[in-house]
Amino acid sequence: MRIVLLLLFLALLFAAYRLLRRSRSGFDAALEDYARQRAAEDATQESAPWFGRTGLPDADERELPRYLRREFGELLAAPGALQAADLVYLGQFADGAGSVHFWRIPRRDGETDYYAYIEVDAGGETAAFGWGDRSPEPLPPQ
Repeated sequence: MRIVLLLLFLALLFAAYRLLRRSRSGFDAALEDYARQRAAEDATQESAPWFGRTGLPDADERELPRYLRREFGELLAAPGALQAADLVYLGQFADGAGSVHFWRIPRRDGETDYYAYIEVDAGGETAAFGWGDRSPEPLPPQ
């Protein structure tokens, strides 16, 4: 009886090992595919009417839609994924000692208004990327 139980245990252990190995290889393949798609996205030059008009470095302007897609779990090639041209640049607004550049994110599935933003510190350096329901406040007249 002990031998039968031991053989049964070993058979179950071997089956679990094979299942784990098979699912791990599937995960590894999916991870490699995801990394390949992200690399292709990073190499793609999107176009949008606001590129070059914000006063921000080109690299920061181009990173914003990529950042948002990562936040939303989207890939550029996926149907319905956010495109740089979908964002509407609203301008630069005051924020404490620095300023914030805002874009309106298009509504999806009955959502409320959301905004993407890039915070710039008093020295003119990019401090942070973000998105949410934080709304823009106009700069005071100069």
